[in-house]
Amino acid sequence: MTPQLNLFWEGTQLAYHSFARINRALSLSLIASGVVNMTLVPYEPDEFAAENNRDYEMLRSHDLRSKGFQALSQRDLPGAWVRHVFPPRPNRPPKGIKWAAIQPWEYSVMPTIYADALRHADEVWTPSNFSRAALLRSGVENVHVIPWGVDSAATDDKALQVSFRRRHDLSQRHRRTARKFLPRLHRRR
Repeated sequence: MTPQLNLFWEGTQLAYHSFARINRALSLSLIASGVVNMTLVPYEPDEFAAENNRDYEMLRSHDLRSKGFQALSQRDLPGAWVRHVFPPRPNRPPKGIKWAAIQPWEYSVMPTIYADALRHADEVWTPSNFSRAALLRSGVENVHVIPWGVDSAATDDKALQVSFRRRHDLSQRHRRTARKFLPRLHRRR
């Protein structure tokens, strides 16, 4: 498939924490889809090496440190910047690039300093309706729920996969992924 978007994904990849796990899974899926020309922008130092792991080596090959800073000036396709870091940062991406910030939130209201940072983004993506409500209460606008998703194929037990999908309402009809939201970033505004 021909890439339709230059996507810059800012966030830690090679670390042990939850944000890094989510960044890895979503980045690998988007790279494999061929829909985007992916550049990964590191946020924290790596906690482990990419060597001898096909997925981690794939991520490393799309890392800004491997591609070089000329990747930031790509203008052949529309551009989008997805930032999934904590704490949220208000820095806008390079001019002409739409910005989506990913921010889960587990409490009823977000501190003003974090909410102020997110108000600069074109869109804010969060994984649950609870998080969305908290962000809206905190004054953050343009918040969209995009569930993390579940890899039900992680088990070979087909009955368990079906049971899990039903119990958590993960039918094809209800699934929404970041892949569906990325192309619209370059059409907005």
